[in-house]
Amino acid sequence: MGERMRMILLAAGTAATLGGCALKAPAPEAEQLAVQETLEPPVIPRQNPGDDVYVYHNLKGDCAWLTHGYGRNNAWGLWRLPLTQVTTGVISGDEANGFELTYACKDGSACIEAGDLEETPDRVGDHTIPFQTQARAEDWLAQVGRLTAACTAAH
Repeated sequence: MGERMRMILLAAGTAATLGGCALKAPAPEAEQLAVQETLEPPVIPRQNPGDDVYVYHNLKGDCAWLTHGYGRNNAWGLWRLPLTQVTTGVISGDEANGFELTYACKDGSACIEAGDLEETPDRVGDHTIPFQTQARAEDWLAQVGRLTAACTAAH
């Protein structure tokens, strides 16, 4: 066997051996996805509390904050409610005028950040979020409950 042929076969054998190792190295895709899912922080994605005029309100949440923005780029208001420091009241309202859900600071302090755009220099003790329907308000409360449980379990 010539030197050139021996070098080609040696290179091919090395590539096959390394290729076989490379196939075994990564974890199966399902396991990788499971790990990624457990690493993702729990969140409530951005959503609106209704249609029509309610689309100007934006709600979202994470383990630190429940956030309510009002207007384009929060120009008409921005409130950040610390998830673990606020409690919810009852849903009030009617079909004709919409529904409201009021949050208040558990300890009676002014723990809710208030402002507009991206600045929240003010502090308030309670904040009311409007909803078009009672079902949307109840769905939001359920999402906040799941978020709170997931954040508690993650810590």
